[in-house]
Amino acid sequence: MQPIIRRIKRSDASEMQSAILESVGHIGPWLDWCTPRYRLSDAVNWTLDAELKWQEGSDYRFVIEEPGSGMILGSVAIRTLCPHNRIGDLGFWLRKRALGQGHCTKATKLAIEYGFQQFGFERIEMRILPDNESSNAVAFRLGASFDGLQADKIIHKGEAKMANCYSFAAPSSCRKIYKSAEVTLINASVKSVCGF
Repeated sequence: MQPIIRRIKRSDASEMQSAILESVGHIGPWLDWCTPRYRLSDAVNWTLDAELKWQEGSDYRFVIEEPGSGMILGSVAIRTLCPHNRIGDLGFWLRKRALGQGHCTKATKLAIEYGFQQFGFERIEMRILPDNESSNAVAFRLGASFDGLQADKIIHKGEAKMANCYSFAAPSSCRKIYKSAEVTLINASVKSVCGF
C-alpha cells in the first residue's frame, strides 16, 4: 500500500516519540538525536519547530503515514539550503516495523515531487554517510544522480564527515508550473503528484 505524507502537527508528538524510541537501533547510528533518552518534550519541541520553519520557508517536514490506520511510519523533510537558487536538502527516517516494505522510497519520492511542484525547488540534494547502506539504497532506487563522495558534507557526532552526495533536478514541467502560478502551501495529505 502506498504511504501518504502530510505536514507534521503538534498532536503527532507522542506517536513520533514512540516511533523514534522503537527505532533507536537502526536510526541512532546515523542520526545523533535518535537516542534512548528521546523524550516527549523533545518530540513536542520538534513539532513546534517544524511549524515555525514551514512558515519561514526554511524547512518542510512531513510525517510518513500508513493509509487507513494513520500510523506514523517515519518522517521526510526538505530543508532550504540556498533560497536564491532554490536548492533543498532532503532527509528521512523510517520506524523499525515499517522497514523493508518500500515505504521510505515511495514517501521520499512524494516529498521530492511535492518540493518541485509546490515549493519551486530547482534542485534537491541528499547527503548520506557512505556506511549507511539503507539510505544509499533509497537514493539509488529513486534514480538520483550520484555527485560523488565529498568531504565535509555532513555533521555526524559533532564532526564534519565525508558523504555520498546525490541530487535531483526539477523537471522542466515543474519549473513552468512554479514560474507561472502562485504557490499555495496546503495542509492536506499528499497521495500522488506527477512523476519526475
